[in-house]
Amino acid sequence: MSGGADADAEQAEVPTGSPPETVLGVTDAWTALFGTVGFELFGQYGRVVEAREEHLDHRARLTAHAVGLPGTWPRGRPRLEPHAASGPSLTGMTHTFPAFEVGPVPAPGTDATPPEPFRGIYAMPMFTTLPAPDLALSADFWIRGLGFLDLFSVPGQITHLRRWTFQDVLLVPGERPDRTPPVSVSFACVLNQIEEIAAVCEELRPGCTAGPRRTPWNTVDLEVTTPENARVVMTAARPHTPGSAEAEHLRSIGITPPGE
Repeated sequence: MSGGADADAEQAEVPTGSPPETVLGVTDAWTALFGTVGFELFGQYGRVVEAREEHLDHRARLTAHAVGLPGTWPRGRPRLEPHAASGPSLTGMTHTFPAFEVGPVPAPGTDATPPEPFRGIYAMPMFTTLPAPDLALSADFWIRGLGFLDLFSVPGQITHLRRWTFQDVLLVPGERPDRTPPVSVSFACVLNQIEEIAAVCEELRPGCTAGPRRTPWNTVDLEVTTPENARVVMTAARPHTPGSAEAEHLRSIGITPPGE
């Protein structure tokens, strides 16, 4: 759309009762699906997407939901509503849209399969920097205990640790604080990893874990104090149980549990 007369012409062609933004939304949806199908036909996904049928179904549901078609939200995912019927309400959530495919976190489940540690190079949108008096000791704990890998290191200067996509930690030389700070950093994992992480971390540093514990937002959290005295939370989403206390809590703050 070039504006001016072109915009007026396009608006004039909108059927009665259909606002221009609706037509533009449908056009955007058609473009997204056309691109997805084109990528599949011409082999652009390569080995990036293996579950092709599931991916197309997921993309179709996201696109349909974006234009307001009912019953099209991706399976197994909660919905954020502008406000709740009672109790505290979400604010500023009226312009959200589902984008679960952006991150690596799998859908909740007792048998959820975690992604492999990601070795790709990208411009990091977020990372944590931790001062460590002993880089080798800290790296060993993060790798063996928390499941990270050593993506890149300069001996004595920096160790870049990576787990899943966007889970980046930089260890740099520095003093260990005397007290564990109140701030924490959280990393997603899956349910069947929690107990193993706790066991290995306790073996490496006895007394360094707290939990696991269930949260009102339907996760299982394990708190780990690392050799740098950092507070790390490994958090795994639990499957939705209709009628549970967690489901009622989510509903009370404006989050519709999946399947409802």
